[in-house]
This record gives sequence, structure tokens and C-alpha cells, in this order.
Amino acid sequence: MQPGMRPTTTNRNTGRAPVSEDERAARLQLLKENIALAKLHQDLVGTKQIQDDDFWEPRKALVRAQVLKMRQRTGRTSLMLTENFQTIDIPDGTFSVALTPDQIDQIFRMEPRVLALYNDHVTTRQQIKASEFWYRYYLYCEEIKNPSFTVPGSTSSAAALGKKDPMFQVLKKKEDKPFTSRFQNPEPVDSFLDLEATEEDHVQPNDFTQKPGRVKNSHELMRRLNKHSSLVIEEAVIKAHERRKVPPTQNLEETQRRRTLAHQAQEALDDLEVPAPDQRQPLNVKDIGRYFEGRAEKQKKANVTPERLEQFVAEIRTWDADLTRTLSHMNDPSSVVAQVYATLQPPPSSRMNAPIPPSVTALVSSTTELLRTFWTVQQSGTAKRSRLQKYASGLEGKMRELEIAERSIGGNAARVGGVKEAVRYALQVVR
Repeated sequence: MQPGMRPTTTNRNTGRAPVSEDERAARLQLLKENIALAKLHQDLVGTKQIQDDDFWEPRKALVRAQVLKMRQRTGRTSLMLTENFQTIDIPDGTFSVALTPDQIDQIFRMEPRVLALYNDHVTTRQQIKASEFWYRYYLYCEEIKNPSFTVPGSTSSAAALGKKDPMFQVLKKKEDKPFTSRFQNPEPVDSFLDLEATEEDHVQPNDFTQKPGRVKNSHELMRRLNKHSSLVIEEAVIKAHERRKVPPTQNLEETQRRRTLAHQAQEALDDLEVPAPDQRQPLNVKDIGRYFEGRAEKQKKANVTPERLEQFVAEIRTWDADLTRTLSHMNDPSSVVAQVYATLQPPPSSRMNAPIPPSVTALVSSTTELLRTFWTVQQSGTAKRSRLQKYASGLEGKMRELEIAERSIGGNAARVGGVKEAVRYALQVVR
């Protein structure tokens, strides 16, 4: 064992390590934030149906995340430093300033000169007490923020100083740090060799070629340029290889002419050339109407005559709605009423989709959690028989409650039936 480490102990009943204070606080915070989890914990652990460690065993990741969240420190506040000061009234008419260690640390971080003054007057020389130092600093900040600030009923000499306090006069001088360079490199550096001296490693250049779709024709143009470059390189390599094989008796002018024509063919880009005129010629049809004779015949057959239009308007004006004839072909009023009620009554499928009462939902959730704990303990192989019997008795009680709930919810009984089958199978394993 390494020095400085605590020995690890385990619980005899569960075989697990003891719960740390951070984990215990994280569990409590989770129960405060999650109402459903707190209700489930109360139904199972509060009634001693399962153990607390078994309840949190499948939720290790949730507890670990909560521990990390609680260990995070809050950032600096956006309020002014003097707004966090708390004053305490004293019976003699004065007051004192109360600061927490976090507030003092924040002041020292944001005002390094205040830290230097504190070390000079309080820590090193011990001229004044820490309470008097913060009292005078509070008066100085208040009078800087509000020149008409006064301390009622105060007879202290420090209260009369305020912004004229000689100890804090150094704070009025502006620092030159914002105007000095943060990174000083006295050696001359070539900006073309040192990438740290440029923005190449720190700034994202606006290169549109790395953003697909920004320019519509960019991909096609790049593909054509790449293809052209590959052809130029291949032709150059082939020509160089052939040039070495040229016999000395060949005509040099003919060779030079072929090379010139080859280079011109390689350098010719389609995008830079004038597009060739279209070679297609339109047909010269004298009688275009012959091609649309069939369509014209169909249009003539579909035309509505004025007589048919007048007949349709007359039928619309004389039309009257008859609800009895729409609902039933019989003239019996009772049949019409029965058909209306049958129409208004929801079908069985809609009754199946009705919401389950919250009590039944909570019962199903607690039963599912108890089943998960039961199978976790049973699969571990180290659980005692008495422990499994305890969980089995809890499942038997849940079975009776599920049967009562199944009869109460009616059409939604199928949703509870699956949980009942799972409980019944677990009880068979124990027996």
C-alpha cells in the first residue's frame, strides 16, 4: 500500500466499499432535484423492500456525474466587489465589514495591488488588523463609487478618510500593464520560418474550397483542373521519355512542331474557350396543328354545354339536408337515436389509448425497479438465500397490487399484464 492512502474496507452484508461523504451528498442532491426518483426511493427503500446500496447500484453513472457537478467551482461573479460586502451594525452606531474567504480571494485575484497592500500593512508590518484594513477598503470603494457617501454616526478616524486614505492612494494610479506586451521575444525571428510569429497556426483562413456547396461550380471546376494537371504531367513524362529515343537522323523541325502542337493541345481549357455553336437544326413543320388533333378532340368532348350548367345550378338551389335520411334509411326515431349514440361512443381502440392513472404508473415503476434489483442480486451469485426470499416477498405484494390495478383500469389491463408475467417468472425462479 502506498503511503498516504486509506485502507479500503467493505461491507460484510453487500460486499461493497463503504459510501463516501461526497457520494452520499450526491445521492441526497439527486433525490432533491428529481421528484420521481425520490418517490421511487421512498416506495422501495423507505418501506425496506430493498437496500439503499442496491437501489443506487445501477445508477453509479448518475451519482458519479452528480459528484463531479458538485465539485465544480462557480466562476467569478459579474457584480462589483463592493456589492458583495456584508455590513454588520454595532450598537455604538458604527458597523463592521464581513467577508468570506472566497470574496477575499476574488479581490486579491482581480486587484493584485490590494494584495500587496494587505501583505505590507497587515501580514509583514502588522500595523493594523485585518478587520480595520477591510473596513477602510470598503469606505474607499464606496466613496469612489458615490462621492456623497457618508457613514452616519461614525466617529472613527478611518471613516473620515475614505477616498483620501493615504494607504489606498496607490490604487488611483493607472497601471501600465495593459499597454505593455504580454509576450516579449527579444531575438529577431524570421516570420517566414517561425509559424508561431504568424497567424497560420491560430486563425482559420476563409478557404471556400474546404466548405462544400458554398460555390456551386467549384467542384466541377476543381475536378477538371485536376484532370488537366494529371494529363499535363503524364504527357510531359511520356514526351521526355520519347525525346531520349529520338534518332539523330530525324528532322528536328518536325519534332519541334509536334511538340508545340502537343503543348497547345494540353494548355487548351474548355472553360477558357468560346463555346461552339449548336449543330442541331429545328424541324420546319408547316402544319403544326396536325400534331395536336387528338388533344383537340378530347377538349371538345369535355366541354360543358349551357343546358347542363343551368340544370346543375337548379339542383344546387333546391337541395336540402335531411339528417334522418343520412343517419338511417328507416323512419323509426328510436333507430336514429341509437345510431347517433353509436356514432358518439368511442371505439375500443381509443379506450385502449386512454391515460393510465398516476397511482398505477407509480406501481409499475416501483415493480420494475424491484425486478431489476432482484435479477441483479440473483445474477451476482454471492447473494444469500434469505436476501432473495426478502425480495421475493416484496414481489408477491406487488403482484397482489397489480391484480387490483388491472381490474380497476379496464381496457388498459394489457399494459399491466406484461409486468405481471415478469413478476410471475421471477417468483418461479426463487421457488
